[in-house]
Amino acid sequence: MGDYAGFIIPPRPPHPDFDASREKLQRLGEAESGQLTKEEFNKMKQELEAEYLATFKKTVAQHEVFLQRLADKLSACLLDIATLENSNLESFLTKLSDTFEKMRRIEGRVANDQDLKLSDCLRYHMRDTNAAKDLLYRRLRCLANYEKANKELDMARTRNRDVAIAENSNTRLAPPLKNYLALLSLS
Repeated sequence: MGDYAGFIIPPRPPHPDFDASREKLQRLGEAESGQLTKEEFNKMKQELEAEYLATFKKTVAQHEVFLQRLADKLSACLLDIATLENSNLESFLTKLSDTFEKMRRIEGRVANDQDLKLSDCLRYHMRDTNAAKDLLYRRLRCLANYEKANKELDMARTRNRDVAIAENSNTRLAPPLKNYLALLSLS
């Protein structure tokens, strides 16, 4: 008590309560054996993930507040400590320096984790967007080929030349376009 006399030490943050998540996880594991439909299983899984993430974020926020309060208290007292002449001062300042260094590393890791998550998310959406652009290009190319085949068929009928070739080309290009249009109506 003598080493910390005059210092206000904030209470430690509460431990996360994952009991409800554990129970749901256990039920989810039991449900994997076929007791739930796929939709019910996926819904329960999403609820569990959301609940766990919310509990985790709440715990991180509480710990962040604790560390911030601790750092604020220590930094407010540094000026007072600097004027003290005490044989224990050197060891205290060494421990304080180590604590600040650990906090800096933790903050860096958290920032790196967030950057990695955001960059992974961005890469995923970039690939998803490219896939959508590729699909759009294929659909437009198919439509353009079909329209070109129709024009060639009309011209062949008008000139009464190569009608069979133009009809064959038109017939060959119609099914892919119908498939794309069918897929479009589903989405």
